[in-house]
Amino acid sequence: MVIGCCDSRVSPEVIFDAADTTNMHELMWTDFIAGTVSTYQIRLSDSPATTFTMTGYPNQYSLNLGVDEAVRATLGIKITGAPTLNTP
Repeated sequence: MVIGCCDSRVSPEVIFDAADTTNMHELMWTDFIAGTVSTYQIRLSDSPATTFTMTGYPNQYSLNLGVDEAVRATLGIKITGAPTLNTP
């Protein structure tokens, strides 16, 4: 994906953790329903983590359910501001 070209959006897949005490899924769901622009950060799995930070609004929120598998969610974010890349 080329950020900043044409239709700027990201659609990461995450593991849905209902026990997460930070309420991130609930906050994103609230932004999705209201169409609220917020700041989001995607952390990559390298160590120390590379991050993308951007402003935008959620435009997709779907749960992917499987038998005996982790519950995953696909989250779409329509980017409304210039993203920044932070590398270690």
